[in-house]
Amino acid sequence: MTVSSLAYSQVGINTPNPQGTFHVDGAKDNAETGTPTATQQANDFTVTSIGNVGVGTTAPSAKLDVVGNIKITDGTEGIGKVLVSDINGIASWQTSTATKSLVLATMGLGANISTGGLAVQTGSFLTLGPGRWLVMTTQLVNLTSMSGGWFNVRSTFSDSSMSTSISPDIVTNGTQGRWISGIMNSGTRWHVMNGSLIINNTSGADKTYYYYAFTDTTGTVDTFGGSWSENQLYALPIN
Repeated sequence: MTVSSLAYSQVGINTPNPQGTFHVDGAKDNAETGTPTATQQANDFTVTSIGNVGVGTTAPSAKLDVVGNIKITDGTEGIGKVLVSDINGIASWQTSTATKSLVLATMGLGANISTGGLAVQTGSFLTLGPGRWLVMTTQLVNLTSMSGGWFNVRSTFSDSSMSTSISPDIVTNGTQGRWISGIMNSGTRWHVMNGSLIINNTSGADKTYYYYAFTDTTGTVDTFGGSWSENQLYALPIN
């Protein structure tokens, strides 16, 4: 290691020709006089008299001037993410809604829903990337039997096609916001259920959410969530 200290307080490591107050020539390939070439500067680290720091450059024009790639890993990084600052200037990697678009569900065969509160998978599912999504649905309800003045269908999403446990990624306010429901009146067979909820996929990768439903009232619905022409299930990216 070569250390050079000039009369006007410039310190050079591996170079007798420091270009700033503090200059490290990583590969020790700079000439003894003149300005290093761009290739020679690529392995240099420099601090100027006004406090600018240069990595890969001996003439930084900002507090931190980097010529080359930058790697920031803090546990929030992921494919397609952007670096975002909070109110205090603390940066983190976030998923940009600009890189996401409308996602349509794969619709299943549907399920028959009947009295007893037993939840069933409809066979429909959404595969969503990381970030927050507004999930919206319109479902035709074929109410084939009912006892009483009204009938209620509740639907939501699980993390498994084999489970009807509500996904923890659904954004709620306590117990609110977990279900999309439709209340039908007696005397009418055909109804349309509309609703929405928010899913926040924090896994850092694409994740599939499975649509299921149940009723806690008396009656029977035929092929809920199936291939009726009126059915829609989709997700829109949100901030």
